Amino acid sequence: MNKQVTFWFDYLSPFAFFSHTRIRDIAKREGFSLELVPYYHPKYPVAPGAIGIPPAKLSYLVEEIGRGATRYGLPLKFSDDLDVTSTPPKAPAQRPSFLAFLYAKARGREWDANEALFKARWLEGAHTGEPTVVAEIMSREGFDPTAVIESIRKDEHGKELDAIAERAEREQIFGIPIFVYKGVRFWGDDRVDQLIEAVRQS
Repeated sequence: MNKQVTFWFDYLSPFAFFSHTRIRDIAKREGFSLELVPYYHPKYPVAPGAIGIPPAKLSYLVEEIGRGATRYGLPLKFSDDLDVTSTPPKAPAQRPSFLAFLYAKARGREWDANEALFKARWLEGAHTGEPTVVAEIMSREGFDPTAVIESIRKDEHGKELDAIAERAEREQIFGIPIFVYKGVRFWGDDRVDQLIEAVRQS
């Protein structure tokens, strides 16, 4: 399998959660591998594509989220620590959850981390910006919570995460989820069909 798609995600996007629930099965069916990369940039609490949304577009996105939740059978629960319409946007720190993801990735278990963190965030309304909460969530997948929280507090994978921020700028990642295949970006869960078409045609 030499076709690789990069899946840029963060845990604050319900659309990234929708993609997470199905992209692995799609990859198996279509014969491509997946690289998981968390969108992180220290300048932005959330991906810039989510900031400054006009009220009309925001109301539409709320409708889209509802449709997605129905389509995928996901009873979403919104957390009270996120409000992209406020000035400045209110959002939890993403570094703790991303450091936990990289901790899991270093052990070959990045999908387990995503499964736990996405579900906790969007089905329980968990505050994924808090290290102790993140460690508890990770423990559900069998990770040692003490080891996870120590890794976060020591910034064990900090240099790797900072390199990802630089990569995001180089690759012009602006919104989540974004899939990249052979340098071509596909923004949004609703672009997955176009991604599949591009993979099939290559």
